[in-house]
Amino acid sequence: EDMCHSVDNAVFLISLDAYRKFLAIMRFEHCGIARDAIDEIRALAALCVATCSQNNEQVIAHLLDTAAVRDIFNVLAYLSKGSRCRSGLDWASVELESRALRTLAGLLRFAKSTPAEFENKHQVVEIISKALQEESDDVGVENERASRCIARRIREALQLVGAIAQHFSAHETKHALWIEALATRGVLKRVHQLLYHRDTLVHEAAAEVLLLVSAESPTEI
Repeated sequence: EDMCHSVDNAVFLISLDAYRKFLAIMRFEHCGIARDAIDEIRALAALCVATCSQNNEQVIAHLLDTAAVRDIFNVLAYLSKGSRCRSGLDWASVELESRALRTLAGLLRFAKSTPAEFENKHQVVEIISKALQEESDDVGVENERASRCIARRIREALQLVGAIAQHFSAHETKHALWIEALATRGVLKRVHQLLYHRDTLVHEAAAEVLLLVSAESPTEI
């Protein structure tokens, strides 16, 4: 993890085939091992990928050339199908989801062509919709940690909405179809609600998303 903050180290990890291994860990199933322990390791692997790929075009290009987008989608689809608030809520899973969303948004922003996984609007919008929701308040003594983790995941989901709006902005028909899909599922309504979120960074991110969407589709705002 410490190596990932250096651009040169992030690029060097390509030669070690490290990203394929990180993605494999993110996909790792529990196999009878304690869920909390495995999810913490998966979250650390996701942090490595998210940190290394942040504004690093060489790493992003490498990830786009591999099955990274598909793997990240599979992780997010798996997480979105689970309970949003299990007993004692598995915060490592929330962190894993946040980092996967951040990586996906970064990859889409730099992608010259649309990754095939984004052709399935229903799946993408469903993942975003669930990631934007708050968990139950019944999370025991970890309320402060809960708020931070959930707010971070919401911000990353908002970043993905923004990345979609930017990526498809040059394609009027596709952009309109995406905005329609987001509106139909209630995502844009949820973004409006997040303008009043208690976390300053969340409502700032929500405002940025609405500005991006309104620039191309003012009738949806």
